[in-house]
Amino acid sequence: MKNTILREAFLFNATAILGPVFFLGGAGYMLDRYFGTNKTFLFFAIATAFVLTNILMFRKIMKFMKVSNEHIKAADVKEAEEKARLAEVETKE
Repeated sequence: MKNTILREAFLFNATAILGPVFFLGGAGYMLDRYFGTNKTFLFFAIATAFVLTNILMFRKIMKFMKVSNEHIKAADVKEAEEKARLAEVETKE
């Protein structure tokens, strides 16, 4: 399970960072060539990709934190139930 989570995180990060940079950067480069400008569209495209990447990463981190908190709460509940069961067994003896 740990390898699956790490692989998923790596693939998401790679696509969330490189995807917008390549797509928007490529579009900016093509617009610069079409209009004959000197990297103006490329600069704005990469700046937009940077903002988009940060938004995607923020959303993914918030989702990951929510799932992690749910797992922590579930583990805490199991631990409390186990302690209660052990305390009950000790009182019976």
